[in-house]
Amino acid sequence: MAHHRLDIAAPQALTVLAMLATEQGHTLTTRELAARVWSGNPPRSAVNVLRNHIFALRRQFDAYGGAGAGSAWLGSAPGGYRLCVPVEFDTVEVEELLGAAKADRLAGAAERAAAKLATARSLWRGDPLVGLPGPWADQERDHLDRLRSALREATIGIALDLGRYAAAVRESRALVAAEPHRERWNELLMIALHHSGRRADALAVYRNASRVLADEFDIKPGAQLVRLHQQILSNETPTADTTTESPPAPTDVPPRHVSAWLPPDLADFAGRENLVHELTETLDADAEHRPMIAITGMGGIGKTTLAVHLAHRVRTRYPDGSMYLDLGGLDEHPRSAETLLAAALRSIGVRPGELPSDLAGRTALWRNTIADKRMLLVLDNVRDVHQLAPLLPGPGAAVLITSRSSSADLFGARLVPLDVLTTDEAETLLQRLVTTRRLSDEPDAAREILRACGNLPLALRIVGARLTTRPGWRLATVAERLADDHRRLAELTLGNTSVASVFRASYRLLEPELARAFVLLAVSDARELSVAAAAALLDRGQAEAEQLCEDLVDLGMLQTPRLGRYRYHDLMRLFARKMAEPAQRREWPQAVPRQQAAEHPVPEPVYAQSISPHLTLLPRDAVLGATSLMTERRDPQ
Repeated sequence: MAHHRLDIAAPQALTVLAMLATEQGHTLTTRELAARVWSGNPPRSAVNVLRNHIFALRRQFDAYGGAGAGSAWLGSAPGGYRLCVPVEFDTVEVEELLGAAKADRLAGAAERAAAKLATARSLWRGDPLVGLPGPWADQERDHLDRLRSALREATIGIALDLGRYAAAVRESRALVAAEPHRERWNELLMIALHHSGRRADALAVYRNASRVLADEFDIKPGAQLVRLHQQILSNETPTADTTTESPPAPTDVPPRHVSAWLPPDLADFAGRENLVHELTETLDADAEHRPMIAITGMGGIGKTTLAVHLAHRVRTRYPDGSMYLDLGGLDEHPRSAETLLAAALRSIGVRPGELPSDLAGRTALWRNTIADKRMLLVLDNVRDVHQLAPLLPGPGAAVLITSRSSSADLFGARLVPLDVLTTDEAETLLQRLVTTRRLSDEPDAAREILRACGNLPLALRIVGARLTTRPGWRLATVAERLADDHRRLAELTLGNTSVASVFRASYRLLEPELARAFVLLAVSDARELSVAAAAALLDRGQAEAEQLCEDLVDLGMLQTPRLGRYRYHDLMRLFARKMAEPAQRREWPQAVPRQQAAEHPVPEPVYAQSISPHLTLLPRDAVLGATSLMTERRDPQ
């Protein structure tokens, strides 16, 4: 296969490409990318800078793969980007070779192990990620440095096994020269020298190490190094196995503080003051069992924003660190529990060679490792309980979960269902995004914008961002464009983020019957639907119709203001009607048929113009029955 070197000069662009490559096939949001590229708070221009880097990378791909390759290989997704081409990592090959070499050594096949280690070391070319900025690159460099150290330590151990003492002395002496304070390197050098018949030199290494530790760190040598010194003084023959560092016990792995991996908090966060105060107190509580909170709600309601805001407020209460994991629950292929556990364990210091290969082993190691740690874990974008369960820690760690589904309560989490902002909160958010002066100059238009956005935080942020970057626009003009139901969703778009794309991510995951129900229930213009009206619209019995509605509520696609009553958020209703248009049928889940399932045949579809100009799938009997129920208003609305 021909290789092509990409001509990428900007260090930040290289960092973005490296991050997307390590998460190949999964979406990284612009907030995640910004948090990993910039230390501390990203600049206000972060999103635009990232877009420029994405554009430059796509041009490179176009130059290599032809027109259109850039967008195909580096795709856009709701709120972020993903790399859509297969990626091969030499680091993965190194980790596999290192693990195989350790297995060969245990099996007594030292020569085979030596050959594998030589192959692994040949893949190492220079220092990793040179010049790449940001906290992500720093952490990856740390991980790769530890991998390289493990590789060199294994090489010395094999050389000692094979009696190649001169090679072991050369290798370990180079390591001591580079890091004289590392006790492990001094131990290996002492062992190699002693096996070479240079006992006095081995003892001299101990004296030098003791001096370095005392002068630079004011500490004494550790128990392992002292024990080795005593063995050599007694003229015992230590072996590499007697002093080789065994994998640390799970509870001995010190978690690194990873709060830098939290996405940045929003400086313009607004609203939900009482809820934020209540949940902050819950997370601050010094209880024996740390809290588990599941924030649920429809797409765009602000679940992640609230969770990240809370995490930043309380992170100092968790001295062993804060960790953020995006589970990719709305991706076509969400991250597996095995992959997520590997990322979590690596972030707290577990080395690649110590990772169990199976899910049960990784789950046990994860829970044992942080069993006594006071950590805060943010699990964002959870799809279901199967993905969530292995990641849940023991009682010592607090957990913040976000999900559009309410299934998280199966694990005893406190459910926090989010509603839209109040009108005052929505106005405050828009003021912070656009400035109070512009809103006070056109108060009526501002109120119309809030109404058109349905106080949905995502919609408000999109409108606010567009107004901020277009200071010449009048609010009245924006309000007029948003007032048109047919174009409102199209207006609520900024770059690759839109309200419709956020809703679509949930819609595509619906089961067949649920997708059909979601579309059909939107035919009504009534603010609320009774169970009887829903049953007529769906051409189902009332019990079945109620269960379908409840399932849509659980998935954040429908609301239930009280028992037996159902309604859409206004923007969600517009989206459902949009999905009913013939042009949108390619967007339907496989489950949304033109006809109902065989056991429920229906008449030919009719155009229900009197209720909705969009619906093409509603049977005539259902139109008439639902219209009658809503017109008579037998139940109070």
